[in-house]
Formats: sequence, C-alpha cells, structure tokens
Amino acid sequence: MDFHLDRRLRLHTDPEHKNLYRWAIQEIDAQGKQIGQDQIPWVWTLHFTATSCVLGDSFDIESQFQEKEEEATPPPKVTQRQVIRVELRPGRPWDDNETSYSMFGTDRTIKSFQLEIHPISDSAKQESCSAWGSVSYTAEIDFRNETMVDCVTFYLFVKPDTFVRYGAKIAHGLVDEILLRVGAVAGFYSEWSPAISTDNIKVLTSGEEQKIILPTDLDFKPPRLGEVGSAELFINRHLEFRKRVPEPEAIEEMIDPGTERPVPAMQGPAANVASETSGGMFGMLDYRAAKLFWLLMLPLRFVVWFVPWVSIAVAVLVASEWFPDYSRPAKIGIAIAAFFITNIALAIILTIVGSWLKKGFLWTIDVIPSKGADPQEAEAVVLGGKPYLMTKKLTHHIEQWTVADTEATARFAPWRSRLFFQRQAEERFTQRVRVMKEHYERTGKQYAELSPAEQKKVVGPYEDPKWQEYFRDPFVVTAAIALVCIIIFVH
Repeated sequence: MDFHLDRRLRLHTDPEHKNLYRWAIQEIDAQGKQIGQDQIPWVWTLHFTATSCVLGDSFDIESQFQEKEEEATPPPKVTQRQVIRVELRPGRPWDDNETSYSMFGTDRTIKSFQLEIHPISDSAKQESCSAWGSVSYTAEIDFRNETMVDCVTFYLFVKPDTFVRYGAKIAHGLVDEILLRVGAVAGFYSEWSPAISTDNIKVLTSGEEQKIILPTDLDFKPPRLGEVGSAELFINRHLEFRKRVPEPEAIEEMIDPGTERPVPAMQGPAANVASETSGGMFGMLDYRAAKLFWLLMLPLRFVVWFVPWVSIAVAVLVASEWFPDYSRPAKIGIAIAAFFITNIALAIILTIVGSWLKKGFLWTIDVIPSKGADPQEAEAVVLGGKPYLMTKKLTHHIEQWTVADTEATARFAPWRSRLFFQRQAEERFTQRVRVMKEHYERTGKQYAELSPAEQKKVVGPYEDPKWQEYFRDPFVVTAAIALVCIIIFVH
C-alpha cells in the first residue's frame, strides 16, 4: 500500500510565541526545512452542508457450514443494517468562502466528506459522534492498482427512535437541507488565529502513515482523528405559506403610441386587495409606486442635502456683517445660533411638506400589494423602498438571505460610512447575519420574533460602535463641519 505523502511531520515544543501555544506540528521537506505555518489543534466550530443523502436498509442471510452431515444444521445467521449516509461539502449554504481541508503532508484539497448516521444497538449506550479519515493511497486489488482519494467520515450514533424519525423524514421527502456543525474535532489543526473561523484545516488521521518526528522528552501524544468534542445535526424543512399576488402581464407589454388599450379588471384575490387600499385614482403595484415616490421626493432630498451647507455660509455672513462691533466669541455664538435656528426651521418646513407629499401621493395612487403582504405593508414598501424590503427579509426570512443581499445592503450605507469605515462595517454586518442564521437554525425563531433583550444578546457583540452611528447621522456631521467653519471664518 503506497500512501501519497509529499512531506514529513515534526512536533516542536519551542514555538516563537510561547504565550499563544505550547507546541505545534510542522510540515518539513527532505532537508528538514519548515513549510508553511505552525499548526495547532483547532477547537472552534466547523460547518458542513449535505449535497446528497442515501437511506440504506440491508438484509443479510449467512448459512452456517457443518463438517459432519449427521449434525443438525443450525439456522442461518440473519443480519439487518440501517444507515443514513450523507455526502457533505465544507461550509454552510450561505457562506461565500468555504474552509479548505487537506491532509498533513500534502497540499491536496480533500473532496470526499461523509456523514454516517447509525442507530445505537444497545440502549444503554450514549449517543456519540466520532471522525475517521484516510490519506490517499494506491493498492493492488485483484491484480489491478486502485487509488483511493483523501477522505474524512463522521459517524453519528443516535437512539433508535431518533434514527426512525430521521429516516421517515428522508423517506417521505420532508428534508430541504441537512447541516452538520462540529467542534473540538481531534485531529483537526490550523494555524493560530484570534478569530473563531479559519480558511484552512490540516487533518491528522489515526493511522500510522502520517508519522511524526517527536522530541525525546515528550510526555503526550498529539491528537489524531477520533473523538468529536461537540456535534449538532440540523435536518430542516422550509415552507413558504404566503402567496404573492401575481403581477398582471399586461403591464409589462409595450403599447404603441396613440393606441388605447383597456386595462383588464382585476378579479379574485387581487381585486379584494385593491378594494382595501387607499382608493386612489390610479392603481399601481407597491414596488413600482416606490420608484415613482422616490422620483417625486428627489427635489426634496436635494434641498435637505443642499440647504444645511448653504446655512453655514449664511451663518458666517450674518455674524460677520450684521454684528461688526461684537467681539469674536460673541460673533461665533451668533453664527452657531443662526446655523441651528436655520436648520430647525428647515426641518419643520420639510417635515410639513414631506407629509403633504406623502398624503397626496397615497391619495392619488392606489397602491396594490405585491412585495408587501397586505395594504399596510405595501404602503411601507412605497415609503421605505428597497431598504425596507431588505430589512424585512433579514428580520423575517433570514433563511433566504444570500451573499448578494449582504452586498446590496452595503450600498445603502451613507457615503460617510462607505468612505471611512466600509470594511469594518461590512465585517460586523456579515457577523450579525451569521449569528442570526445560527440562532434561527437552533431555535427556529426569526429575529423579529425575539424580544429586545434577546436581540441584544444575539447581535450585541457585533453591533457598530455608537460613535459610528453618530457619524452616519448627516446633521451631526454637518453640525461638526459647521462649527469648524464658523470658528475659522468668523472674524
């Protein structure tokens, strides 16, 4: 049997950073030179997603051979076996970067991962999980050379009633995804990192093929594949109960200029929804009405952005030209007061105008629910637009969230956030999405179903700092810039 190994292994107990770890395994070449980084046991959580599943049920009959004909023939030996065999891939369905696994002594990426679920034959035994693996090798079988690939298999032993429940779900097609989460797997190594995730895992099997050069005074053996410290199995079924209102195909058609086309009357559920809306003069689906409302509010948004900057110049001019005999500190105080009075008045006026525009729009446009589940939610879609829809998906349908959704949400951040701390904000948001998904997997509860205290417990460690929240507030930034400009230019 010829194992395909390219490098040797060495364990050393004198690492450069002794305060971080006491020992590590190194890969070395033929001259004894280290290749790559020190590898230490990886104790954090790792994830796997099922790609296929087989429910196996075998029945074997083995007759007993008797040397003497006069002896009674014993009954045949009957063996029944049941197993659920699952092919796995590293990572979770929504992960954009999968962890790469390779055997110690090679650079080959492990492609074969399996999970075998067995019922416990002895009810007195505890449920358990273990791991086994093999380095790729070539062996002669029936006068032919056969090559086996690198592989890792997890064995999960569960109670018979649990196995029956899992088997029934699989047999009846009631499974949409299977996820495996393991932690503290003996034989899994990675380089030291302050994070709880890693891009690369090295595997040390239980066999003797991966021999390690050990120090003479070593009083322990490095962990090899076998024991799994923690294991969680999720067999999920996704159901979508809400039925969306179909969009009329006629709206998408191109109409020739000058040709009048009748609008077909809505029937059934769509008509019922329309009857519950505001009763406007023109019917429009909510997500299209949101685009029209965005265009209508564009001049108002320009005023909201432009006037505060103009008010800085006005405040400086008023303090300098209207009060020439006042002292400089007094002028600065007058300019600051003028700036805040101008902006407070602007905020009041814009609030009134915005309220009138909103009421007038909803009075004119009969918003028909499409993205929204009901008329009230359809109105929220109109006023909130795409950010509202993304927030709703995040808090009510986290299992549908994708990497593309994360990237789209990042574009909604104010330009100040994107300019100064986009990377940090995106990393924290990605972590919030991760823990929200993990909480949903464990409990089945969406983020919106949690109490404020529970929400704080789930995402609290990954929330943005308060100073960044203030920095995102346009008025806070404008006020800070105004204060600096007033101090510089008032004379």
